[in-house]
Amino acid sequence: MRRYNAVQAALGSLDLKLVQELFGEKSQPFMGVAMKMRESSMLESAKSVVEALEKVEEGCPPDAQSARAFLSALLMGLYPEDTLEDDGAKATELVRFLTKRLHAVVVNALNPITPASLVAMSSTFSAFKFAFKEWQKKDKSEILDELRRSCKETWRVYLSEDEALKRLAEITEQGLTKSSPNPSVKLSHEHGKEGAKRHLIRLRKAFNNMLSDKEEGRKEMSALKAAVVADLDVELIRTGIDEQCGVGLETETETETEVETEATPPPSPLASARDAKNFMTNPKLVHRVMLQPSNKLSEITVDDSLVLETPRFGDDDEEVEIQTMNLEEGIQKQMERAFWDIITEAISRNDFQGFNSAVDDLKTSVKKLVPSRDDLHRTIEEFTPAADSAPVARSNLLKIGSLLSKLESAVRSQTTTEWVETFASATITPALLIKSLKFLMKKASVCEVDLLNAKLAQIAPFIKAQGGAYERGRFEEAFGGFETGCENAFATKAWSESVEGGVKSKATFKTASVSGLVFSNASLDLPEVYLMDVDFIMRLRRLATVTGIANAIAIHCCGAAKVGVGVLAGGQNLQNSELQANKDRLTLVLTSERVEEGDVLECALRLARGLLIGGEAEVDEEGLKGRVLEVLKGTDPVGKLIAKRTQSYFLSVVVREAVNNGIPVSLRSGLMDVGGAGEVTDEIEEFAVKEADRVGLGLFGKDLSGEALKLRSVVENVWEVFGEVYLKKL
Repeated sequence: MRRYNAVQAALGSLDLKLVQELFGEKSQPFMGVAMKMRESSMLESAKSVVEALEKVEEGCPPDAQSARAFLSALLMGLYPEDTLEDDGAKATELVRFLTKRLHAVVVNALNPITPASLVAMSSTFSAFKFAFKEWQKKDKSEILDELRRSCKETWRVYLSEDEALKRLAEITEQGLTKSSPNPSVKLSHEHGKEGAKRHLIRLRKAFNNMLSDKEEGRKEMSALKAAVVADLDVELIRTGIDEQCGVGLETETETETEVETEATPPPSPLASARDAKNFMTNPKLVHRVMLQPSNKLSEITVDDSLVLETPRFGDDDEEVEIQTMNLEEGIQKQMERAFWDIITEAISRNDFQGFNSAVDDLKTSVKKLVPSRDDLHRTIEEFTPAADSAPVARSNLLKIGSLLSKLESAVRSQTTTEWVETFASATITPALLIKSLKFLMKKASVCEVDLLNAKLAQIAPFIKAQGGAYERGRFEEAFGGFETGCENAFATKAWSESVEGGVKSKATFKTASVSGLVFSNASLDLPEVYLMDVDFIMRLRRLATVTGIANAIAIHCCGAAKVGVGVLAGGQNLQNSELQANKDRLTLVLTSERVEEGDVLECALRLARGLLIGGEAEVDEEGLKGRVLEVLKGTDPVGKLIAKRTQSYFLSVVVREAVNNGIPVSLRSGLMDVGGAGEVTDEIEEFAVKEADRVGLGLFGKDLSGEALKLRSVVENVWEVFGEVYLKKL
């Protein structure tokens, strides 16, 4: 009787309308539902439902997390593939069953709710909470093992950096070197220690939460530290610092033979405060570093190009190079070749003046690689006198090449060493001398770029950490101070006002950025906060339009060729060279300044014929032409669907949060902890690729996944830089 009264009392206060609308069917992406279920209105609705259910189920005390648990259960029931791991455990099977049942009961419940459905909801939800807790328990030991591993790794970084700083202090105080250690060495180790310290604090909190006892957490941390201390090779750390600072090195008088074979290379290039200042004066470089994922900072280059290939002696073919250049580049290359031809002809007359001048340029380039090594500078000048004969010219090049091979990285030096061995025994000719000189100049140029990139890799964590303040400062200089509302940022204010409800949270900002800026046909100036990303956003707008049209045409080509659209998915486009070529041809036509219908139809027919299976099959050309024209006019249903899916896909990648299950990520660098929830992690990259395939972006899935990840970085960076200090206040 008491339970009957409880059921009757709960019926009057139960309203499932909002919940049923959100979880009724898979009409929107998983991440869209996950983001919406966090809104206050949805949580309030879930809270009222849970309070009613708790009245019915005896022995089910109120729980502050019950509302979230209720919504999470419905999300699992609707999207089990995105939320539940299939590990075969009984607890997982039970949770899967209960979430599916609860979802069915809630969504199919009539209004008004019947007593039977209310009791079914209450009992199922109560069973779910119990099963879910049991399921979570099974991961506790795995999580603790991961925490211990991460903690030991972090203690090792912290203690190693501490020992390094102690040795640096000793070197400075005792004057063990002629000059003070490079400030960047100390700065690097200080950042490493500070980053490890912050990570240890997070790990301590994680242990406290997992063990539910602060004292147990303290003991766990202490035991792990003791294990690392016992295994730490302090002498090796101190020796490494000594080598970096040049402790114990004595200047010796070198003979000519020593220059050729035993020139002492400097330690790995260390970035200085001046290098950091130079990099920070380049706004575009700073912005590229800000957009680079923290776990890929080492991959960034100064000029935003791929890492240069290692030159190999004899591989250059000037005729082929000139044929592939534009007119201006070709003329410049021809002039360079004429310059070298003049020097070659002069050498044949025993005139080495031009050759010596070019060698001086080479020596200057090599000396720039080691600007602080005056001893090497003197060595280069003393043992490479001006050439007056071919043997002296060869000797000079061999000495410079031998030294250069020791300044390069191990991989780069292989081709230089091969050249030394070949050139030392070859018959000397004017052409060979010039070819060798040009080779060494190219190697020195590549080494200089490598040096800059190596310094940038060291400074990049510092730039990423300081870049937000730097970009805010430049923004205030251009558009006014944040305290006064950046009175000159008119476009940003207009855009913020156009967003329904305003930019009040990170979620609304991300959605507005994707839907309102990238996928909007409205005439709207891009907000000033996106000033550094204007070119990318405008290019992305065009790319989204072109790939949408091309994808729709490709789908119709499959229909005309009577093959499934599965041939367009995944990595098959990379395995089929003909399909790849047809895709590239179609893209080129659609991106031309003037798109001709005839050219598009020809590309579509070529693509469809390439998809045919069997020699007797034919393409439905007339039907394909009609559908392609509809796509170009914007009236084709498939084209509209692809456009909608593309927008939904980009939104899902941008709003998705990195999944770490509450476990602190491993400390990948001792320099600085600069990552965040919006980082493009390996998990996010994998999601972007799989999601592009799942939503049917076909041939362009790989292209669009890369652009979606970059858009995620762009949007995340703008929020991190301007969100709290400016956008939320508009």
